[in-house]
Amino acid sequence: MSATPNINAKKISGLPLLSRTFVRQNPTASDTIVMFRVDEAITIQEIIVVSQGTTPSTTFALKHTTDISSSGTDIVSSATFTNATTGTTATLSDATIPADSFIMFVTSAVSGSDVFLNIDIRYTID
Repeated sequence: MSATPNINAKKISGLPLLSRTFVRQNPTASDTIVMFRVDEAITIQEIIVVSQGTTPSTTFALKHTTDISSSGTDIVSSATFTNATTGTTATLSDATIPADSFIMFVTSAVSGSDVFLNIDIRYTID
């Protein structure tokens, strides 16, 4: 599992498009994992999910919160991801993340074997 920032060559409205990649090996149906924290307010532009393995299927939500003991606000509502070839662009529920927020990964269902879930979050700093 990792979350690594990197600067992408693309720009949105003159702002650099940054990205963080989160990889979860063999997710379970009850994962609640803090992926990373942002110091500044950000706007998520796109989230691409690739699921690898034998018939992989993972249902999860991404949330943001300033207090990890709370349930948080959905960035991506509970959705199932199965694409193992080109990835799937997630539908965003709330793309505006306040400063000092945690981004959390919360699963509700998983099937398949040898599953690797790759979540690429592309964002700009507000």
